[in-house]
Amino acid sequence: MSQRIAEPDTEDISAEFYRLPATKLRRGMSTDDGQDILKVDPPTDDGIVFYQVYTPRPDDEELDAINESEAVWRFCRQDERVDLAVFSDTEVDGRAAQPR
Repeated sequence: MSQRIAEPDTEDISAEFYRLPATKLRRGMSTDDGQDILKVDPPTDDGIVFYQVYTPRPDDEELDAINESEAVWRFCRQDERVDLAVFSDTEVDGRAAQPR
């Protein structure tokens, strides 16, 4: 699904949205709310996947570094699907890993 987001006095942003099982998450992917995935841990013994995200700020190196240093952890069940997106600055496009 493709969506264009535009607000007054901001640049036009295009994004492609998709979902993957938590076990397919990789560093460099972007979540649907614009967070970049920094780290993904293997599932725990009870089937929980922890992944670390932060809000990237490519327009401000200092703020980007601060945001990355304050990254947060998210978690979900390993069989749960995670909402992701591909933005112009997304490093890893995971759409090819989508189950058919």
